Amino acid sequence: MSGEEKTPAAAASPQCQFFVQRKKRMCRMTVKPGRQYCGEHQPNAEADQTDKRIPCPNDPKHTCYASKLVKHLAICNARRTEQPPYIVHNINAPEAVDTCPRLPLSSYPKDALANVIDKVNHLYGKHVEGHITAQPPQPIHRAVLPEFSEEDRAESSRRHLRQVSSLLWTAEHAGLPTSRACYVELGAGKGQLCYYAAHAWCANTGSRVLAVDRAPLRHKRDNKLRSAPPTHTSPSDNATESRVSNLDLQDQKGNIGHANENNHEIDSMDANDLSGAPNKILNSDNISSIVSTEHSAKSKDNGNSETINKIFNSEKISTSENSNVIGNSKDGEDGVPPTESNDHITANSKDKNGETDKNKESEVGVRIRADLAHLALEAVPVVMDCEAVVGLAKHLCGVATDYALRCIAAPGVAAKTRGVVLATCCHHRIEQALYVANEPLKELGINAEEFNIMLGIVSWATCGDGRSRERRLLDPPQEAQEAQEAGRRQEEREETGRRAKALLDWGRVLWLRARGFDARLSYYVPRDVSLENVAIVAIRR
Repeated sequence: MSGEEKTPAAAASPQCQFFVQRKKRMCRMTVKPGRQYCGEHQPNAEADQTDKRIPCPNDPKHTCYASKLVKHLAICNARRTEQPPYIVHNINAPEAVDTCPRLPLSSYPKDALANVIDKVNHLYGKHVEGHITAQPPQPIHRAVLPEFSEEDRAESSRRHLRQVSSLLWTAEHAGLPTSRACYVELGAGKGQLCYYAAHAWCANTGSRVLAVDRAPLRHKRDNKLRSAPPTHTSPSDNATESRVSNLDLQDQKGNIGHANENNHEIDSMDANDLSGAPNKILNSDNISSIVSTEHSAKSKDNGNSETINKIFNSEKISTSENSNVIGNSKDGEDGVPPTESNDHITANSKDKNGETDKNKESEVGVRIRADLAHLALEAVPVVMDCEAVVGLAKHLCGVATDYALRCIAAPGVAAKTRGVVLATCCHHRIEQALYVANEPLKELGINAEEFNIMLGIVSWATCGDGRSRERRLLDPPQEAQEAQEAGRRQEEREETGRRAKALLDWGRVLWLRARGFDARLSYYVPRDVSLENVAIVAIRR
C-alpha cells in the first residue's frame, strides 16, 4: 500500500483509521469492536502470519485472506455472472495496443511541442475553422422551462438546464425526434437528458427513452418518470414569464464559440414562447410505470460483472447493493429509498389483477447498467421494439465518446439509427488505440507521438494557467506589464487547447461521414455556460 499512511486511532470510533492518501481522507469502512482498521487495511502483523491477505482473483483492486478465499469468491461482487445478450465483451473496444506510449508534456522536447502547436493551428485553420456552426439562440425548451423557472434554483443548476435545453433544440433542428423512436442517453449518469427527452418527445408518439450507464447511481432522474402523470406545466402568470425572461436573456444574447465571434443577438423575447399552453408532455396513460433493468458491464481490467437484476413495480420494495430499483418510496427526492437491504428482492411482483409487471407495456423509460465498451445496442429489447434510434449524450468523457459512436453506428443497429447529438468533453482521457478516427488524423499528417502531445495540449483549454491553487496564492503580484503579457500568453494557450479539442472532434466527424452520416460540429451553448461547449451532430443520410 505504497503512498498511504496510518494515522492514530480516534477514541471509540467505529470508522477505519487508515488514511487513504489517494483520496486525501480516512477510509470509511466500519471496523470490528476493538479493531482500528477494516479488513482491507488490517496490518498483517496483527493477523496470523500464516494467513496473508492476497489480491482477489476476480478483481486485484481489493484483497482477501488466503484462508477465506473460497468463501470470498462465492460472494465477491466482482465474480463472473451470466450476461444478457446485449453485453458482448469489448464489442466497441478494438483489441489494438498503443504502439507509442503516452508521456507527460514535460517529457517532450520544446521543439517537438512547438511543432505540434504549429500543426494544430495550421490544420484547424485549414479544415475546421468556419465549419463549426453556432446554435441559434432559443428560449428555454418547454420541457425544461418549469424547473428552470423555479425561484430557488441556483445558477449552477440553471447552467446545466441551459445545456439540456440547447441539446433538445439541437436535436429538433436536426429533425431527429420522430414517432416510435428510442432515445438512448449514452453515459446517462442520473438520466437528466433522457428525462427531459421523454417530456419533450414521448407523449402519444409510441417513443421511449433508454438510459445507459455503467455505474449504479442513486437518485436517478429517470425514476421520476414513474410518478404518473408529471405535474410540470409551463408558467402562465406574467411574473413568472418576466422572471424567466430576465434569467435567460443574458444567455440568449451571449456569444457562442469564440469570445470574439458575434452570433445572433436577441433584443426581445416572445412571452408566448415561454408560457403558451400547459406542457402536454406526459400523461397517466403512457407513463404509468417504468422498468429499470440494470446490468453491469465487464470491466476491462478484470472482465467481470455483477448479477443481472430485473426489478419491476412493487408497492413496497427495497434494494440490494447490486440492484438499482425504481420504487414508489416518498423518502427521496427522486423516489429512491434512503436505505438498502438484502432481505427483500422482488423480481416479478403481482398487481391486484394477478398480472406481473413484466407483462405491462406502459413503460416509457428503461435503464440498463452497461459499459459502452461492451454494449451491443441492437440486442437491447427496447431498441428491438422501436423503429428509429436517436443517440444523445451530455458531456461524454474521453474514450466513452468513441465507444458510443461505435455503438450507435454498429452494423446491427445502423439501419435504425436516425442520428446523434453528443456533447463531448475531457479529451485528455482519449486513448489512441481506442480513438475512432486514427486513420483520418493520419491522413491529415498527425503521427502517434504528435497525437499523444495533442492529448496533453487539450487540457490548456480548461485548466487555467496550469498552476495549483497553492502556487497561485504564493506567487507574488506581478507588475501591470508582466500581468498583461502573462494574460496574453494564457489566452494563446487556451485557444491552442480549444483548437486541439476541435481537431480531435473533427476526426470523429470525418469517421461518421465515412459511415453514411451528415455530421458536423456545433457550439451548442456559450462559453460562459460551459467551457466544454462543442457537440457532434450527425444525421443519417
